[in-house]
Amino acid sequence: MHVFWQGVNSEGQPCEGILIEAGSLEQIHQQLHNQGFFQLQINPVEPTQLQKSLSVAWLAEMTGQWKQLADSGLPLKDCLRFLIRSQSDPTNKFRLHNALRHLESGNSLQESFQIAQGFPDLFTRLLAVAENSDQLPTILRALQKLYVLQEQERQERWQLLRYPLTIAGFALAIFLATTILLVPLFRRLYLAQGDELFWLSASLLQLSDSLRLQPLPWLASLLTVALITISVHRKISISQILNWLPWLGRLQQTVQIQLYSQALALMTKVELPLLEALELASPLLPKNLLSRQLRIQQSLLQGRKLYQAYQEASFLNPEQLRLLDLGESSEQIAYAFQRIADHQLQQIQRDRQRLQAFLQPFFMVLVALMVLALLLALYMPLFQMGMTF
Repeated sequence: MHVFWQGVNSEGQPCEGILIEAGSLEQIHQQLHNQGFFQLQINPVEPTQLQKSLSVAWLAEMTGQWKQLADSGLPLKDCLRFLIRSQSDPTNKFRLHNALRHLESGNSLQESFQIAQGFPDLFTRLLAVAENSDQLPTILRALQKLYVLQEQERQERWQLLRYPLTIAGFALAIFLATTILLVPLFRRLYLAQGDELFWLSASLLQLSDSLRLQPLPWLASLLTVALITISVHRKISISQILNWLPWLGRLQQTVQIQLYSQALALMTKVELPLLEALELASPLLPKNLLSRQLRIQQSLLQGRKLYQAYQEASFLNPEQLRLLDLGESSEQIAYAFQRIADHQLQQIQRDRQRLQAFLQPFFMVLVALMVLALLLALYMPLFQMGMTF
């Protein structure tokens, strides 16, 4: 078991640290007491927690804090110590402590963060570039920009989905309330009409009886759907699910390509080899474009120009290809990728505005149709009775 511990030493000064494969909690307490630490707070850290990828929001916050510390001229190890103190989550404290410990043992910055686990390959590889080129503040600033863009994309995606989900929840609440509470009030009236009962009313009555008199099958079905949803969500990200939807899929693909272009702009700016930059940026792409990315890498290995490789892979539009051609011919590839990312960001903003302008009236019409269907089902038998008498 790994632990992150906090306490005070014999002089009353606060101390903290980590222990790897430390044994039971009693053994840990005894070991730390023997070393002169008291008022201990032990936080177990499971190895499975360390293997999970870090959230983009935390990476954006951490790189921003690190950039500010690096800009102030603090030595690298002191920057990490300040970062550790600013963390509240024990698992993240453990990760940073572990990275600092390996750095103090003589490992490189990249190796230390790889051992700490959870950090993206792009992050650790750029740390190696920063260590070798003395560009740490510049690279941290660029990494923060990339992670902030990713986090903004995640928030805007949920903001886009919030309205449809809210309307869907509202519509479901109205439907269930009507079916379970209102329909039973008209049950005798509906049954009295027999075979002449309006088909929509008959269906609603049957569903109401099923929900009220046999709730267990419905609850079991709901639980099954929830378990399947959780299982699918663990294996498939929200981004992949959105890629399957007609309108949202195209928008989500543009977002992922924009982040990919932004990452390439960052890596080519710090003069990372192009093939390695393409490899590190590939996880940002949707799965249906990974084969094209592979073709681009193969074309570059065969000696083709970057512009030609992207053109043959049908990856970018003609305007973006011209930017890439100009950037390659003027040896300003990083600037070209940055311009491409900026153009794609503008396109994303326009597409989101169009989609929001479409979704709001579309879902309002759906709710209106549902309410109309419920009113017809509830009151058509009354109209039929009035016509009979």
